[in-house]
Amino acid sequence: MALQDKYVNADIVAGEKAVAAENDGAKTVSIVKTFEINTADDNASVYRWAKNVNPHLIPKQVQILADSALTVTDANMGIWATGIGGTAFDDNALTEAVDLSSGFARGSEANGLTGVAIEDVEKTIYELAGHTTATKKMGYDLALTIITKGAGGTGTVSIIADFVQGS
Repeated sequence: MALQDKYVNADIVAGEKAVAAENDGAKTVSIVKTFEINTADDNASVYRWAKNVNPHLIPKQVQILADSALTVTDANMGIWATGIGGTAFDDNALTEAVDLSSGFARGSEANGLTGVAIEDVEKTIYELAGHTTATKKMGYDLALTIITKGAGGTGTVSIIADFVQGS
């Protein structure tokens, strides 16, 4: 076995300036939002909990809290074009198939980033949306989408999201 002592950041190895978020630290941005899902709300309802998010943010942690009264058994969290009626770039880019019906209290939050693979942890919102530097948008909406909801079930959802400012 070989002993290793090396930089794991390819930019540093190449003598280039490294992105702060990937090297010596960057500013953290947090978004906290609470909203209601009502009895009359149906499948395919979209709850935009963040508007016009900076495309350079890197998701660090997204927690989902929910009342156990909800009858939502399948919900996705993804990245959308900004504005009501804007289409999904990837409606499950952050997480997929979250069952909110059992509820999630503080300390037992659902992980809102299960859709981000280990190798994609450093990716920005625009990269997770499937865009490149050339095709990125000025901002993105982040939304929870109901896939399957049973009858009844008015309840509260809270999202607590932390991002690192990328470049």
